[in-house]
This record gives sequence, C-alpha cells and structure tokens, in this order.
Amino acid sequence: TCFRRGLDGRRRFGVDAIGKGRRSRFSSLGLGAIQYEMQREMDDHGKALACLTTLQAGTEDTLDPMHRQFGAALAQLPEPRRSRWDSRGHTWIYGGKAVWQLVTAGNSATVANRKGRSARWDIWHAADVGLFPQAGELWDAIWPTVPKQSGSIYLEGTFPGDPGHWWQTRWRAAWDGLDPQILRAFFFAWHSDPSRRITRDHPAYSVAMRVPVGDADLVREVELGLDPEQVAFRRQVRCGGTLEERRAARREYPETPEETTDVAAESYFGHVAELLQRGIEEPVTRRGIGSLLCLRWGEARHVVIGVDTAEWGRDRQAVVM
Repeated sequence: TCFRRGLDGRRRFGVDAIGKGRRSRFSSLGLGAIQYEMQREMDDHGKALACLTTLQAGTEDTLDPMHRQFGAALAQLPEPRRSRWDSRGHTWIYGGKAVWQLVTAGNSATVANRKGRSARWDIWHAADVGLFPQAGELWDAIWPTVPKQSGSIYLEGTFPGDPGHWWQTRWRAAWDGLDPQILRAFFFAWHSDPSRRITRDHPAYSVAMRVPVGDADLVREVELGLDPEQVAFRRQVRCGGTLEERRAARREYPETPEETTDVAAESYFGHVAELLQRGIEEPVTRRGIGSLLCLRWGEARHVVIGVDTAEWGRDRQAVVM
C-alpha cells in the first residue's frame, strides 16, 4: 500500500510491514522510493515532501554507508534533476524545499519521542526495525505525525530472536490481518531474489549438487519450484555444515517467517546430537517393536535421551540416545 497513487496522480495513504531475511535489498528499495516520490511531487505538483529514514541504533558511522549509497544513486540522474539535489550533513534537499533526513533510531524512549515530535513526516522509512531497542516508542511518536490521507510508512527488517519484540508482534498481527494500523504485511523468502543461484558453469555448482540432502529437503525443493541453479544455491547455504551452521543459514536465507527466529538458544539437544554422530558404533542387536525399533549396545556407562521437537527438518522424527 506504500507509495501508491490514485487515478488523479495524487499520493494515497499506506502502511506496509516487510518481513525479510538477512542480506536482502529492501533498505535500498526504500531509498529509491523516497527519491522518486520527492522528485515527482515537487516536479509534478509543486509539493515539498518531508521524509525520514531511521536506522538501527548506533553511532553516526551507521549513517555514512547509506548516505553514500543515496548520493551515488543521485549521481546517475540526468540533468536538470541531478543539480536540484543538495546535501547538508545527513540531510538531502531537493528543489530547495523537499527534505529527507537520515537518523539513527535512538537508544531511549526520550530520543525516539524527540524525533517524532520534531516535524510532520510525509514518508517514514524504518530500516531494519527489528534491531530498534525502542521500536514501540518510536512508532507511537512518529505515527501521529504522518498525514492519514497521503502519508507513507514503510517498515522493513529481519525478525529479532525475542518473540516479544514490537516488530515481531506487530508484523505477525498484520500478517494475520489483525493490526489496526499496518495495512499490509509481506514476507520475502530468499528465493524471491533472482540473484540467489549458482550458475551451471560455476565450479561451485557441481560441488553444491553433491551435498547430501534428506527426503524432506528434496520435497521442499519441489514445493518451492526451484530451478537447478536455485537448488544448488540452497544446498550450498542451507544443507551443509554442522547443525548450528544450518540453523544460522536458515535465519539468513529463510523460507518461512518462523525460520527467521530460529535462534541457537532453542537448540536443546543439537550439541548432543552432533557429539553422538561422531564415531558412533553399531548396536549389538536390533529388534522391532511395532513402529519402534529397539537397539541394544554393549555396556553403556552413560545414556542421553533427547527428542527433537521441531516441526520440520531431516530429524523431525528422531530420538537420540
């Protein structure tokens, strides 16, 4: 719903929440949309927009890479638009009136509220909002300043490990159609990015295709409709390495919203399973008992029993002893 316009060409109110995995380009997309909207409103309608981008809390050094990225994009513009842009610190100005500010989200409720009260914002872009320590306070401060007929709020970010974080709860409510303020929620899995692939002529392609995968992964590849080059990428980044390395890969390259919060602290028996997989000996006897299988080893000094409760995965039906 963000950045939409009516048949008359005028801006319409919109609030979108973009759930994403790591290493995606949605912050850059927000910058491009802001640039376009500022130029179009000033050139076509003579209206100067006030735009704000908030980044994850940090030092001023956090702002510099995005500031340079915006400047590099503006340098590609043809004249006369390029010469109509000017910068002052971390503020960009178009046509002498339209303003875009780039600031950190702040480390306290006081800072968050000061940013909200400081002005009216036609566009608010919250970049990586899942990292904001005071996301709720920032929302409460800025939400009233955005005009409800023509304003845009563009929230995007990865999901924090804390399931009670403001971003996690508000995105989920919007995803379920229950949030009264966020109009629409989106989730973008890794394969929605066409660059996530290993081409057939690359040496890594054959290596990735030899990575051992279980039946669940084979089924999942079909369900996602992946082409062979995407399959190679998926197997390289998600199917190899240790259990914790695979969990980290799922967080960076998720296929479901749940995978983005698959934190290491939830791996109750993962380290035990890894240890038992090293040099385990064959049992002395095997005996079927209904749908169960009884395995007896020789003398055992220590026995560890664990059940993997994950709803999906190669070991979703496993009991480790």
